[in-house]
Parts: sequence; structure tokens; C-alpha cells
Amino acid sequence: MSVWCLMSWKMTSNSGLTSESQLTRLVREVLKAKDFSLDDVPDDFNAHTKMMRFNASEATLDPSGTFQRDNWRESVAEILVPTRERNADGNRQLFTVPGFHHRPLVAVIRTAFLEASSRWFHLTPFKRFWKSPLTG
Repeated sequence: MSVWCLMSWKMTSNSGLTSESQLTRLVREVLKAKDFSLDDVPDDFNAHTKMMRFNASEATLDPSGTFQRDNWRESVAEILVPTRERNADGNRQLFTVPGFHHRPLVAVIRTAFLEASSRWFHLTPFKRFWKSPLTG
């Protein structure tokens, strides 16, 4: 009966936002999790209310702590965008983006190799030669 309830909910969901893979993931990662207990979910559960409470708790965190830990930097980015207008300085307009967050490339690479999935990275270089079938 539980499977029927899940599939019925999926089929009658008019939004179309829940895919079959998302429903499968919900069952495997949440409902079948060893530490999941339906008794912990209140009868008046409302996802919107829970998300608002979660977002409010996130707002109280110090944002600089996360950025400092991962070596993020904040700067002002200046971008020259081409325009069709002609002027003495050239046909471009300068846009300034304040509060632009970025990381040094080496820090990004280092973080990627610290991930567990890095053991599946392909690190062996290769060379590929192509010969034109027309010119040989």
C-alpha cells in the first residue's frame, strides 16, 4: 500500500516538478535511511515553514567564516563590454561589479583533489594525431 501511495502522489502531482528519479532518490536516501523515523516528523509538517526557519538560521551565520576557510576573495570586477557606439576611447562601456567573489585557481585545484571523487580523475596525458583523409 505504501508504494501505491507514493506512486499515486507522483501521478497526481500537477506541478511536474517531481521526476521519477527524484522520487526514487527520496525513497532510497530518506525514507529507507536507518536514522529516518516518521515519528520525528510532526503531523502539521509544512516544508515552507521549515525552509523559512532554516534560512533564518543561515542568516545569523558569519558569512566571512565560510569564505575565509575556502580561500575566497572579494574584489571589484571591471568588465569592458563592446558597444555599437563610436567614441574617442573606443566602442566599449565599462561595467563595475562590486562584491565579486572568486578563488585562486590553485586553491580550486587543491580542493578538487581533496574530494573523495578525485580518485577517479583521469590524470594520464595522451596525444591524438589526426590525418586528413584528403591530404594524408
